[in-house]
Amino acid sequence: MQTLKKRFEYKGHAVAITTTRATGTWRWRFEIDEQLVFAEQLQPGHRLEAAAVTEAAAEARHRIDKLT
Repeated sequence: MQTLKKRFEYKGHAVAITTTRATGTWRWRFEIDEQLVFAEQLQPGHRLEAAAVTEAAAEARHRIDKLT
């Protein structure tokens, strides 16, 4: 299993994305402001890690937009 972490800020909120590769696919989860909001991928994983990060970042931004 391989795990990678990415961090960024969006509208003043800290987002931490963790991607994990297992059984040939990448899955994601993220935390906003150290667990103010937590989500993880429920659908089948992605073939590429970049696709998992892109989807997680978009979902995180969407959640932040709903908070503000």
